Amino acid sequence: MELSVLVRKATARELYSITSMTVKYFPYTGFSFAEITRRMQNPAIEYFVALLDGHTAGFVDFELKQDCGQILGLAVLEEYRNFGIGQALLAKAIEQIKAAGKTRAELLVSQTNPIALHLYEKHGFYYSRAFSQMYAGQNVLVYEKQLQATAEKKL
Repeated sequence: MELSVLVRKATARELYSITSMTVKYFPYTGFSFAEITRRMQNPAIEYFVALLDGHTAGFVDFELKQDCGQILGLAVLEEYRNFGIGQALLAKAIEQIKAAGKTRAELLVSQTNPIALHLYEKHGFYYSRAFSQMYAGQNVLVYEKQLQATAEKKL
C-alpha cells in the first residue's frame, strides 16, 4: 500500500501532535507543550512533520550547531510505520542540514532500538561512539553521517 505523505516544516497547528508523540516516544525529555512551543521558536531548532490527509503521522526535529546538524528526535505513530514515513522525515532532515552548509549530521539512538538503528544505518549513518551518559536506564549510541557539500561537481 502506497501512502501519499507530505513532509513540511511544522507550524503551531501541529504543536499538540508533536507534544503527544514526544511524551509517548521520548518521555525521558520531560518536554511539555510550553517547552515544545519554545523549541519551535528557537531559530537553531527545526521541526518537520509528515502529514497524511492533513493529520500528523510523525515528526523529526534537529538543531543546527556550529559544526554539524544534530537530529534530536524522529517519531512515527505505530499505525503508520513501515510505509516509508520515517525514511521521508530522515531524508528531509538530512536535506535541510546539508542546505544549511553542514557537512556532518549526528544523532543519539538507544542501543535497544533495532528499528531506529536499521533506519539510520540504511541511510548511511554509522556508529561513532557510546554516549557518555544513559537515558532512561539505556545505553545511548552516537551515530553520524558525513554529508557531501551541496554544490557537488557533475561528472
